[in-house]
Amino acid sequence: MKYPQIKFYGNNAFILEWEQVISTKVHNNVLQFQNYLTNNYSNKIIELVPAYNSLAVYLKESVQLNKFIEVIKKINIEASEILKTERFLVHIPVCYKSKFGLDILEISRQKKISIPEIILRHTALIYPVYFIGFLPGFPYLGGLDELLFVKRKQQPRTQVLAGSVAIGGQQTGIYPSDSPGGWNIIGRTPLQLFSVTKASSLLKAGDKVQFYEISEEEFKTISHQIEMGEYRIRKEILDD
Repeated sequence: MKYPQIKFYGNNAFILEWEQVISTKVHNNVLQFQNYLTNNYSNKIIELVPAYNSLAVYLKESVQLNKFIEVIKKINIEASEILKTERFLVHIPVCYKSKFGLDILEISRQKKISIPEIILRHTALIYPVYFIGFLPGFPYLGGLDELLFVKRKQQPRTQVLAGSVAIGGQQTGIYPSDSPGGWNIIGRTPLQLFSVTKASSLLKAGDKVQFYEISEEEFKTISHQIEMGEYRIRKEILDD
């Protein structure tokens, strides 16, 4: 793997930076390094925060920053270290009806493609989860079909409902909670992306997502099953 640049970030943190592009190859390097540090230096680290092409490393106060960076510079990570942590392909149901997909008609007009084609293109791909950010549990997903690239809204909404599936530029993502937002909403999932009580996220960096279309009636059914604790999320372990 290509070795990252190291930049100081405050008194007891630093950032590892790779090539400034959004790509699966670069992001795998980020996850590879994150996995290695977790497995070998968890006693010295408070938190690791991955992004598209960087990894922020927050150290415990007892750790001397300069000495730890010298250790980092000598690390030789083998390819076998890549993504040893368990990762999942998670299948996410989405209702693309206009009552949920508030911007799907506008995207159809702007891109001169039908709504069924938008849905087909959005559900046809498997998206890597690059990182979780903006809000707890908000997944930034790469690999969006170029025909679906849409600029973020000039006037963000004051409230976007939890579960809203949206497009912002070259990315697609899911709002985990009610919040303001400037992405273009194309549908909504009944799944809960983040649990406040458990402080846990459905997705993590390194996972993959595939959307599939459901009807409004299926949306109601799944929502009820979730409330009753009867719904089982479709996911499988990745072995690639």
